[in-house]
Amino acid sequence: MRVYIYITLGDVGLGQSSWGYSYFSYSSFRNALVASAADANDTTTIADSVPIVDPYGNDSVGIVDPLQRALGLSTTPCLASTGCYDGTITISNTAPLYFRTGEISSNQYDFFTVAEHETYEILGTASYCCGSSGTVFPTDYFRYHSDGTRSFAFGTNDPCSSSDSTNACFSIDGMHMLQQYNNLNNDEDTGDWVYNCARPLVQDYAICSGTAGVDISPGAEILVLDVVGYTLVPLSPLEFYPVNPWRVVDTRSFGGITGAFGPPFITGGTARDFPIPAGS
Repeated sequence: MRVYIYITLGDVGLGQSSWGYSYFSYSSFRNALVASAADANDTTTIADSVPIVDPYGNDSVGIVDPLQRALGLSTTPCLASTGCYDGTITISNTAPLYFRTGEISSNQYDFFTVAEHETYEILGTASYCCGSSGTVFPTDYFRYHSDGTRSFAFGTNDPCSSSDSTNACFSIDGMHMLQQYNNLNNDEDTGDWVYNCARPLVQDYAICSGTAGVDISPGAEILVLDVVGYTLVPLSPLEFYPVNPWRVVDTRSFGGITGAFGPPFITGGTARDFPIPAGS
């Protein structure tokens, strides 16, 4: 399955995502999870966090477009060639961005971390049970207090290890608290993880400057994708095909290449374009 995302620059704080979703009955959502269950985490989810009766009592779940396809609730892909996308990511056109070349400065933000953060939300990992729209999303079924009861409202950001009944933590069984949600109603990506610049994750609601190489973690973040309905599959082993060395471009007069990929050589301070896909 492919997900189509359009990335652009704009007047935003650092990064922003927009995406579409449709409402499905709770029973349709749960039945789709049951049908696609593929591992122990899925089994735990169905038994503990997504029971037969909707814990929120509204019998309606907002499911983003790519997750609909993953769950078999929608079979028509959104083809990029038609100008239709699963979501749009807007990156700040003024923030100092770092592209993982050289050293990151203390005021720069990792472009790839920002893009991954917003991609993660387009895939359907946003948690907005307590928002003004009243929409319940799949991840909302994994919001718990540290005492094992569900978290249905905004509250505090006290640690999951506390006995605070107004915090919110991610758990698939309601007992083992795996990650803190940002549970403050402060318009700072409510429902993302509480930020921690010492050990950052891409879904932290505040992305830390001067920190590079933060990617979607194999722990809590990949687990969220798994339990909301995506099927995790192992990557195919890579294969190595040795080929003889070959210069695509050689502008030296004695290099033996002519035409668009040969001389004249490039003098300092000038530029030249090469039609790489047309090369031999």
